[in-house]
Amino acid sequence: MKYDRMDVAVGFLVLTFIVGTVFGMGALTKKAKTIDVDPLYTDVEKLDGLGAQSPVFLSGYQIGRVDDIQPVVERNGKLHFKLRLNIKWTTDQGTYLPLNDGMRARIMPPPIAVFGSGMIALEQVGPMGKALKPGDAVTSITTMALVDQMQHLTDTLTLDVRRTLASARQLLAGADKAIAEATTTARTANEVAIQTRDQLPMLIKSLNTELALVDTTIRRVSDVSPAAMAALDSVRRLVGDSRVTMARLNTLVDRHEPAVTSVMASLDTTSLLLQNFVRQLSEKPLRALTGVSVPKELQRGPTDVRQAGTQRP
Repeated sequence: MKYDRMDVAVGFLVLTFIVGTVFGMGALTKKAKTIDVDPLYTDVEKLDGLGAQSPVFLSGYQIGRVDDIQPVVERNGKLHFKLRLNIKWTTDQGTYLPLNDGMRARIMPPPIAVFGSGMIALEQVGPMGKALKPGDAVTSITTMALVDQMQHLTDTLTLDVRRTLASARQLLAGADKAIAEATTTARTANEVAIQTRDQLPMLIKSLNTELALVDTTIRRVSDVSPAAMAALDSVRRLVGDSRVTMARLNTLVDRHEPAVTSVMASLDTTSLLLQNFVRQLSEKPLRALTGVSVPKELQRGPTDVRQAGTQRP
């Protein structure tokens, strides 16, 4: 009986595939039996896309899967879920993974709830404590899904845009008010300019009249100045003679003080008046014509004048 060579080759390939499959499955089974897989538990309020065989990661490295999900109803009617995580506690080389107290299970839902499945990421929070043991429980925290984050961001942006539009409306209203006030101010300034233009010739005419009067007054003062200077010289000579007389009277006062007190008071008053007259004429010669004011020393009463006379050397 003859066999086709093609049939023999195909049969040989099929036999080789079967033998290889058997040996491969045996090797994988042996390797799976050597992996250290033990449970780790956590509680979640919402599954958020988690299911059986959802992957569990540690620093991006898959170390297990969700093995079982048990719903738990508390006495107050609140529902939560207890998850059993089958965790590989060691690496392929037998080194224990850093699973310690302070570990937290972050529930990461799929980007879109109806597509894909969630996953769990173990992360260390705070200082690293003692090593966890199989059967321990860790706390959980849920991350907001991408769609929910986008919805929240959209709502926030919409609210910010509405606030910005409201502020813009207020600014526009303020700008309209400022423009109205500026228009009113410009109108008022225009009216003032028109009134100034009408009244300016009269102001200039009045100013010219005042300047003419000032010029006339200056010429009169120039004419009076020589006479005022002559009077001032006379007054100065009179003051000198008065001082000589005062010296003589002081001598008489030393001998006849009670009798001369009234005379000294009169002379002191005369001296103060003359000195005030000379000082004010030196400052403004026109006062020779208009008169001078009484000094403050004489306005305080005769008693002060008498005291001033007695204090003279």
